[in-house]
Amino acid sequence: MTLRSYIALSLAVVGGMLGCASQEEALPAADDAVFVIEGNVRFIDIEGGCWGIGTDSATYEPVGGIPDGFRQDQLAVRATVRGVEGASICMIGPLVEIVTIESSTPSP
Repeated sequence: MTLRSYIALSLAVVGGMLGCASQEEALPAADDAVFVIEGNVRFIDIEGGCWGIGTDSATYEPVGGIPDGFRQDQLAVRATVRGVEGASICMIGPLVEIVTIESSTPSP
């Protein structure tokens, strides 16, 4: 392997690690921790469509999607959620289970 190839590979690995770090920091340390998300419902048109809740710093993916009454893109919501382990087809952010969800007033 040439020096140029080694440097390119090293930069790619470091860049990949840094890109993943932002999603990990958004989720509390314990996967089953209960926390509150204030953000907007987001419809992301990948893999047939995925629903999430986006904040300024992260997008969370509710297991089972968003309840029917809240499936409106950009709807401001306040959700109490529990972090869960696992993977999904969409992989748009950390997986969460919705405990409660309600419409909220968007922040200015």
